[in-house]
Amino acid sequence: MAPVLALVIAATLAADVGLVVARAGDDDTAEPEFTQELPEDFKPVLAELQAFVEQSRGLKFKKPPKVALISDAEFEEVLQGGEEPEAADIEDQEEFLGVMEALGLFDGDVDLDSAAQGQIASIVGFYNYETEGLYVRSVQLDPYAKSVLVHELTHALDDQHFGLYRPDLEDADAGDASSAFQALVEGSAMAVQIDWHKSRSPEERDAIESADQAAVDGLGESEAEGPESEVFAKIGSFPYFVGPRFVEALRDEGGQAALDAAFEDPPTTTEQVLHPQHFIDNRGALRVSAPPANGKVVDEGSLGELGIYLVTGTAVGESRSVDASEGWGGDSFKAWSEDDRICIRWDLRMDTPDDTTELVDVLEVWAADHPGAKVTGRDPVQVTNCA
Repeated sequence: MAPVLALVIAATLAADVGLVVARAGDDDTAEPEFTQELPEDFKPVLAELQAFVEQSRGLKFKKPPKVALISDAEFEEVLQGGEEPEAADIEDQEEFLGVMEALGLFDGDVDLDSAAQGQIASIVGFYNYETEGLYVRSVQLDPYAKSVLVHELTHALDDQHFGLYRPDLEDADAGDASSAFQALVEGSAMAVQIDWHKSRSPEERDAIESADQAAVDGLGESEAEGPESEVFAKIGSFPYFVGPRFVEALRDEGGQAALDAAFEDPPTTTEQVLHPQHFIDNRGALRVSAPPANGKVVDEGSLGELGIYLVTGTAVGESRSVDASEGWGGDSFKAWSEDDRICIRWDLRMDTPDDTTELVDVLEVWAADHPGAKVTGRDPVQVTNCA
């Protein structure tokens, strides 16, 4: 069973489909051939972008990246997995929705495919960690498309040196670690993309920013309204906003070597990427034993500092949820099926007694909005609720 946060990220597609490797890399996906000859006018552009990525990232490609220029229809087929979802996939999706509802993040039925579908039209290219291929929609190579390709080429470069496909991060208990690693991956690519943006002329920067804003506006028009849209947006944007700051802190501490070392021994919690000094100081999570479940377990793991922020945000507002989440020390949850619904039990430990008091206060506000939810204990604090 995929971890909760990884499922959300995969469902929303975020802004970069390097995140949907679990779908795009399925065995039944029809993969385009990479043996095709690239158009002559594309080759010098690709060479220019590769050279820039190497210079900015401080690494050399070990081999030419595999690039496929494909039609819109092929692009969307690869992007979405190419096949209708199987019964097991539908069951996973239903269980995931139940977990999210038990956490108070969703209210009622949510069509994950519809929520993701509206984002596909704005995607120009993506890198698939499993096939080691960069897929490019056959579009005009304007400044925005080049900017996206710089980002994806950075993924390809990092992958050649460090291996970005990490199946261990798909394990049930890897939710927070998976989100932390994704922030590192996207932070590295965003740092190079930002360097590219700075190197462009004012006219090109304006064109990139206009296209980027148009894509964002298009997503806003296509997404379903409701609390789930806000959740999707927060999780989808997390690695892109937090990741670059994390990478910048590593570079300030030890240059490119520190960033390379992070890929070898990556952050394991969202706390570490939100507060880079914790990673630099090798400060990990407090141990929290997995709580008991009252039925068949459908999901388990850690939600991390990001999880507290997401769960409490709608109840107490942005500022207070950030303050409460910053005291996170460690957590563990289990979700189970019971009487055709999903229930969750979530145990949390905080850094200090004051942090614990603050967390209990905001969770009690959250619980008041969810009849049947219970908040008990102090070390750990335990949250129990059913969808």
